[in-house]
Amino acid sequence: MSAPERIAVIVAGGSGQRMNAGIPKQFMQLNGKPVIFYSIEKFHECNAAIIVVLPEDQTENWQKLIRQHSMQIPHQVTVGGATRSLSVFNGLKMVRNGDALVAVHDAARPVISVSLIEKLFDEASKKGNAIPVIPVKDSIRRITADENKSVDRDQYFIVQTPQVFRAMPLINAFENNKLASFTDEASLMEQSGVEISTVPGEITNIKITFPEDLSYAQSVLRTK
Repeated sequence: MSAPERIAVIVAGGSGQRMNAGIPKQFMQLNGKPVIFYSIEKFHECNAAIIVVLPEDQTENWQKLIRQHSMQIPHQVTVGGATRSLSVFNGLKMVRNGDALVAVHDAARPVISVSLIEKLFDEASKKGNAIPVIPVKDSIRRITADENKSVDRDQYFIVQTPQVFRAMPLINAFENNKLASFTDEASLMEQSGVEISTVPGEITNIKITFPEDLSYAQSVLRTK
């Protein structure tokens, strides 16, 4: 049996407001090239077809960046929606093979490794899906209007991307929940009754949100 097709939907939404920058964080320079290029390169190394979901006002800038950096990796481009969920859905509309394995990844996670991507695709080929998680290191508390108490951190994990699913079940889940907004695909699929498979993530696979995150990513990439 041949291996399923691999597709990466790289979501380049976000305004970068918390970065105090004039451009979205996924297009900021990181060791000489835009943040998003790192994810594109890694998925290309893993033989995945690439779909990039851009903010509508960044399509011209995208073409400019490609020319400036002579980026020649084949990819498709579509525009995002008002929310992350709608942006992912727009990317999924570009997928033509319902049996493919689709990895949905945040463009603001540039320190993704080929080894983690391969582990996720391998696990998803067996289980139908796979997401990366890392343990919570700090003490955590549950604070609501009715209670304020510590909880067992060993029962909690931080969820990362990429998150890999069979294309058709994922597309169907989005079709059936068009009005809902989910923070990630695993939450959506879980809502649809799917059991989620996890693999150990990587502590370096951070999402760039604040200026210090960019500095951290720079130092990690210099060691690779």
